[in-house]
Amino acid sequence: MSLLNKKILIVEDEALIAQGIEEELINFGYEITSKVSYGEKVQAEVEKYRPDLVLMDIKLKGKMNGIEAAHQIQSSSSIPVVFLTAYDDRQMLEQAKQTTPYGFLAKPFRPQELNAAIELSFVRSQIEKDLKTKQENANQSVETLTDESLALNSKLTECQKSLILAQDKAEVADKAKREFLSRMSHEFRTPLNSILGFSQILQSETNDPLTDSQKKDLKHVIDSGNRILRLVNDVLDLGKIEKDKLPIKLEEISLNQIVEESFIQIKQSAKDKNLSIIDKMPSNEEIWVLVDQKHLKNVLLNLLTNAIKYNRHNGYIELSMEFEGSTKVRLKIRDTGIGIPKDKQNQIFKPFNAINPQASFEEGIGLGLSISKCLMELMSGNIYFESHVDHGSSFFIELPIAKRELIPPENRKGTISSIKDFNDMIKKETSEEPDLSKIPIPKELRSAFLEAAEIYNYTKLESLINELKNLGEEGKLIAKLIRTSLNQYNIEEIIEIISKTQQEF
Repeated sequence: MSLLNKKILIVEDEALIAQGIEEELINFGYEITSKVSYGEKVQAEVEKYRPDLVLMDIKLKGKMNGIEAAHQIQSSSSIPVVFLTAYDDRQMLEQAKQTTPYGFLAKPFRPQELNAAIELSFVRSQIEKDLKTKQENANQSVETLTDESLALNSKLTECQKSLILAQDKAEVADKAKREFLSRMSHEFRTPLNSILGFSQILQSETNDPLTDSQKKDLKHVIDSGNRILRLVNDVLDLGKIEKDKLPIKLEEISLNQIVEESFIQIKQSAKDKNLSIIDKMPSNEEIWVLVDQKHLKNVLLNLLTNAIKYNRHNGYIELSMEFEGSTKVRLKIRDTGIGIPKDKQNQIFKPFNAINPQASFEEGIGLGLSISKCLMELMSGNIYFESHVDHGSSFFIELPIAKRELIPPENRKGTISSIKDFNDMIKKETSEEPDLSKIPIPKELRSAFLEAAEIYNYTKLESLINELKNLGEEGKLIAKLIRTSLNQYNIEEIIEIISKTQQEF
């Protein structure tokens, strides 16, 4: 933006100062419209010359000061005003701010400071003008678009109504489909169990044994029957989950053991496809989780089975584990399979959506991952995945750690966190191992201990033991007894023994 030929009105009551300002501004290339020393004459000069900027002294001759003159200018135009003053009157400066000036210059000032203040004022003024123009254009555009927007809103409302109606129909159809499958599953299961039962009897017949060919055919019958039975059970489980009727029994389970058992079950299937199984579970530490054993095993088997189904020959399956803070553990099952296309990934946990839409009946009907997700949520866990076409998939499941579980070494801060810690501590205090079942324990102490032990909160249990020690010799004996008993019994056994103790001091 060119600042040459900009017109400036000088309002200054000191003639010499006004003359000096005029000379400096002319040197900078500005045009001076006039010089005024009385506030009452400012408005007339503004209307006559229409300056681009006003340099305004606050103290002026006459009854009107610069602040009042600036208010007059504001009422009729948007000409920027820069105040000049030699006074440091806080109240007057606050009044000047009410006119929203474009700047303040304290006398005396250098020519460069004066020029910088003027240039900044012109830049700000131009920006504000541009913004005002754009705002006016935007308002016009909004007005122009209002009618079109109303018309579009009307069409959108109709589309939304149609969409809601279609969704309602889809939900009704989906519900009908699931109810039909559930009823059919119930009808299938009884005769299917009979077929499997009689087939197994024939398979184990010793008086009139089957030929090798018959045994092979019978094996196909049993395998197919078991496959159908699993599908039937999946449909029934899904129905129970949707109706909140699937029983959940949370208990402390060894994650290492479940993983090992799951690997045993899929070992032959992996071998048939020449897949390597890489087990990276920690071998030197038992990991305990709070889950439903049956459901967790179903989830693991489903993920491992999928990793085999959709894997490549001569590929591998890798299972690893890591802690998520001190409350969760995360399992990762990685394969070298076909991967899942991006456009299918948001559907992967929905019922009846198979990973491979062209899957054969033997590969399933797309219920496994949907049920797995529901089961994980029921167990306060989580399941998610990462996948890239032709590079395989990684499925993750997060499980809550049982409260008696060892906190990872890097997260420990010296608190008592395991039975071994109790054992080590009690061995330092006493070498005796009194019989827990023969020591009378006060009822009120027994209740407090049971409350602490029941939730396996060792920090709270340690506080209880410290309180027991304050009760005298008998309390100290109970404290040592509890600690020492952890060397003979587990928590469940201690709770049971104390619960049966009826004696009181």
